[in-house]
Order: sequence, then structure tokens, then C-alpha cells
Amino acid sequence: MNWFNEIESRYPVDKWKVNGVHIWPLIRVRIGFWLRKQSFLLQVSPKALKKPKVKLAKKIYLGVTSMLWLILYYIRTPKKRYLFIGAFSHRESINQIYFNKFFDPIIENIVCPDRHVAVWEYDAYFKEKKYQHRQYIIPLENLVIPFTYLLSLIKVTTPQRRTSILPEFDTFVQEIKQHPSFKDFDEAFEDIFNNTDIIKYFSVFYEVLLRKLKPKLVLMLCYYSFDMYPIIFACKKLGIPCADFQHGPQGELHFAYSRWRNIPEGGFNILPKYFLTWNETSAESFNERVQHNQFHQGVCFGHPWVDYWRNRKEEATYKQRKRRILFSLQPIGDLLTEDEIAMIRTTQERYQWLIRLHPRQLFQQQAVEVLIQKNGLKVVLNEATFQPLPSILAQVDIHCTRSSGTTIEAAMYEVPTLLLDPIGVSYYPEEVANGIAYQPNTFDKEGFINGLEVLEQKKRKAHQQKVSYSCKYQEILDSLS
Repeated sequence: MNWFNEIESRYPVDKWKVNGVHIWPLIRVRIGFWLRKQSFLLQVSPKALKKPKVKLAKKIYLGVTSMLWLILYYIRTPKKRYLFIGAFSHRESINQIYFNKFFDPIIENIVCPDRHVAVWEYDAYFKEKKYQHRQYIIPLENLVIPFTYLLSLIKVTTPQRRTSILPEFDTFVQEIKQHPSFKDFDEAFEDIFNNTDIIKYFSVFYEVLLRKLKPKLVLMLCYYSFDMYPIIFACKKLGIPCADFQHGPQGELHFAYSRWRNIPEGGFNILPKYFLTWNETSAESFNERVQHNQFHQGVCFGHPWVDYWRNRKEEATYKQRKRRILFSLQPIGDLLTEDEIAMIRTTQERYQWLIRLHPRQLFQQQAVEVLIQKNGLKVVLNEATFQPLPSILAQVDIHCTRSSGTTIEAAMYEVPTLLLDPIGVSYYPEEVANGIAYQPNTFDKEGFINGLEVLEQKKRKAHQQKVSYSCKYQEILDSLS
């Protein structure tokens, strides 16, 4: 983060625009993923934006029918007060009904949702799965695909013009080229410029839809997923506030949320105005990191999924008397390191291990199963992955992870976390200071096992009802819109 802030202090990043789009947030996030070796995640154009490879006759048929659907949707859709935008990866199944962990508990607390709520969702599985509040949901692909066909026609018949304001940008590019960490990064800049073309054209499309819906507030999950940028850009032009909902850790080291220093007047036009956090501490921390800037503000909203589950009484699933440990995996680095495997294998007769895949690595489940079998690990995988997280946290004694945001959610249930990577310690300094997260003496098998023994001695406090924000959802939404 120090490097980002150094760049922001030496270059006019607040003025860099291509096609009217502020490109510094795009560059910052792209570099962040590059450094974390995750450039394949999120920062690629969505599948819906790619030209369908079909025969011409079928392409014409699909284009006409999808355009007719879009026209009917436009005609029939009344204005809505709130527009929610998320993805299937934000859902969990309860009795085979898929709930959006953050939005559905809010929708249930909104007065007259039929009149006030619309939901757009990408990567939707409407044909295969049952959704909670299905009546409000439109797959984002249904909206985007017809415009994609129209856009391909425009690109063929209209010369493309790209405008740019890039003072000192060439100097910045040369500096990047000389940096040892950015070998072969050159293509990323051209890709970012191409992405501004997509943002520009799709924002016009979204403007038309937003003028019809007339939402007072747009709430989204993971603003830096590419699908979100054109929507935020359109909202900025129409004066509609956007709010990004916390979906994981967003601390001091998170490039998408931390330490924005050189913010333009009016704010970056592809960043939300509001950043809704799970607790007051996170909101205060965010506002400090953006120097209490009025154009991008942290606001405490609470954790809707945790509040929802606190109102439910679930029967315990894991009935063994052993202490239970939840291990939250992440789509970063190795599935399990040698030290993590050794820690589980050495202690599996003493503890019951539950391994939970991150929603974005479900495609790796078979690889994890092979790894488990190969190393003779006795763990619960399937149930731990697909049961709602709050119901699991209510039943476990210790949580382990490298740096997962489940650390924060575990703290809400008074479950201590053993942090298995130094980056996790950097992400959660407050939790470490409060003793709800633990830094081992050494980041290896011996250090991990010793950490488990330390946490085992901690007597878990009786679960106390924490502050619930569910009764305030409507009030908070009204204050933001």
C-alpha cells in the first residue's frame, strides 16, 4: 500500500481519464491482483460481453428475440426505490433454497418490497436452482446480451473514437516497466483502455434502464468486479448514489478499499459513494483511510446474514465430543500447504476438522478431495462448504485461516481464529490486539499446533446477543438515498 500511495503522491492519478472514465481505480485493482497472482479473478471482461460464437442465422434470431425480451422488460418495469446487484457466489442454500447472504435479509425488512425492490444478478442459475425472493430478480445476462448484439453492430458501422486525459502517464508507464515485479505488465494497460470502451458503451445502456427504474439507491456486492463499473459510471452521471456491501476483509492491505489518497473533486466516477461495513470499527477505519473524504464514505450497516441466523434456532449438526475446528480455505496460493496438512494430520484424532471452500473455488472441490485422500486426512468437507456459515460458526470452537474474512464473522460468535499466514496478521490487527485472533510464534507445523493448544485453553464465552442492525435497515437505507 505504501507503493500505491507513493505513486498517488507523485502523479496526478486523479486526472487520468480515458473515455471520461477515471482509470486509476482500474489500474490500482489490476496491479493489486497482479501482485497477488490473481489477475485471473474478477478483472476480466464478463462472459456476457464476449461475442457469441454462433452461426449468422442463429445470431440474428438470438439478437432479435433477446432484444424483444429487453423491450418488454423496459415497458413493464415500474420504478423501484432500491436496486440490488450481486452474483450467485453470494448465495447459500437453506433447504435447497438459495439466499443472497447480504441482500435477502435486508429485503425481508423493507416495507412493501413489491413496490420498492429490484434485483439484478450475474452468473444466475434460474433454471437449475430455487431462489429466495425470485420474483424480484432479473439475470443480468438477460439485460446485457441483447445490448451486446446491438453493440457489435455499432462497432461495425461506426468509427471508434477514444478520448484521453493522461498527464505524466507515459512517465508512470516507464516506471512500471522498470519495476521487477511488473514483467509483462504492458498488455494490461491496453486491456484497461479497452475496458473503458466497454464501460463507456454499456453505461449508456444502463442509463436508459436506470432512468426507467429511477432507484434512489443502488446496492452492490464487490464493486471491483468488472460488471459493476459501467453501472457505477452510469449512476454517477445520473446522480444516483451507489453503495458497496462488505463481503470480506477490506483492511489496511486491501488495494480496493484502503488508503485512497489522491481523490478527484467529486470522487472517482467508477467508485461507489458509500461503503457499507459490518461494524462501526470497520466504517471508522475506512473513513480514516480515505481521509474522511465526502465523496467515498464508510457507513456501518451490520452483517445481515449473521443477524438473520441469530434469530433462528438450529439443531447442532456436529455431535462429536471432540473440539471442532473450522478451516476456511481461500482462492489464493496452494489449496493446503505442507505445514497445514501436517497440522491437520497430527491433530485429527484430537479435533474434528471441518474444511470450507471459498465460494469462488468450488470448482476446486475435487482437487481438494484428492489432496485429502492422498494425505489420509479425516475431515468434513462437503457439509462444511455448503451449510450456511453462521450455522457452522455457532457450533465450532476454533477457526483457522490464512486471511479469510471469516475471521471477522467468527469474532461475532466469540470463536477465536488462528491466523496461518503473516498477511492475515496484517489484515486483522484489531482482532489480534483483542485476543480473538491469534498469531502463532512461527508459521509452520509446530507453531500452528502450539497455537491450537493456546486457543483450546481459552474458554469460549457464552454467546451473547450482539448489536443487531436488522431493525434499522430501512432507516439506514433511507438516510443513504
